[in-house]
Amino acid sequence: MAAPHPLGTKPFQAALDEKLLLARYFHREIQALGFEAGPKPDLSVVTFRWSPPGIGLEESNRINQEIVDRLRQDGRVFLSSTLLDGRFNLRMAALAFRTHRRTIDLALRMLKATLEEIKAPVAPAVGPPDPGTARPRTIDDDCRPRRAAPWLG
Repeated sequence: MAAPHPLGTKPFQAALDEKLLLARYFHREIQALGFEAGPKPDLSVVTFRWSPPGIGLEESNRINQEIVDRLRQDGRVFLSSTLLDGRFNLRMAALAFRTHRRTIDLALRMLKATLEEIKAPVAPAVGPPDPGTARPRTIDDDCRPRRAAPWLG
């Protein structure tokens, strides 16, 4: 029988918690960029696609394929893709131990820039935000680790 790890399971649990929080953060932020997001993630994978009103399925699929192709050519982040019910979807998976918030933020910036580069059609604006609304939520609001991680300290 193998000896127990001297730190126990806490480092592994903290790493898993971080990836789950990163997926939830990405899910929220990708919607803020105007992407259609799949279900709220239970694990560390998020599906999403660019599909503003007024464009057909074929055009939407073409744009999403172009987005993933450009990101893969760049090479700084890797997103996978899949067809779900004939709709081309992109997937972000926060699995690697080197994936942290800065990686997710880079992916979000790259997605935004790619949309601007390919001049993807955008959804019509819905008007200015209500001045009485609360401040925008940040990662700190939803993405605090559930357990303390003193070894990261």
